[in-house]
Amino acid sequence: MRKVKKGIISLLVFVLVCNLPPFTGILTGVFVDMIGTQFAFITKDLHYFSAGGIKILENAETYKAYKRKYPNLDHTLYRTVSERNYFWFWRYGEYIVNPNWRAPFIQLPPGFNDVPYYGDDQDDFPPYRWNEKLAKWQRIEYKSQKLR
Repeated sequence: MRKVKKGIISLLVFVLVCNLPPFTGILTGVFVDMIGTQFAFITKDLHYFSAGGIKILENAETYKAYKRKYPNLDHTLYRTVSERNYFWFWRYGEYIVNPNWRAPFIQLPPGFNDVPYYGDDQDDFPPYRWNEKLAKWQRIEYKSQKLR
């Protein structure tokens, strides 16, 4: 029993040390990527999409203009960066502290990156809509408007 306790305490100390800033950066660079996580956020109606930190975006003029233009829509910003990977133990601290990771996650619709300005707050006819019941994106066909 004493060995098990010692092993658990050693593991917790190891995870804690790995979450200190210099070690987190090194481990992320070695195992994931060198530039870190670049965050992008989107609304379910696809009228707003932007990259950057969520605190900056919530105060951005473009986001405020989007909320004024579409006052009755859900203005929640959803994180498009991959879901948390709990095997990356060196990021536990970032998952807890960074407000970008606290935003809800949503998968991007198919072909999102293929269409220029797709999801721009000026786009009145986005090609996909989020279906709450099915919890997935559905293609929208517009009769009077030609999609890009």
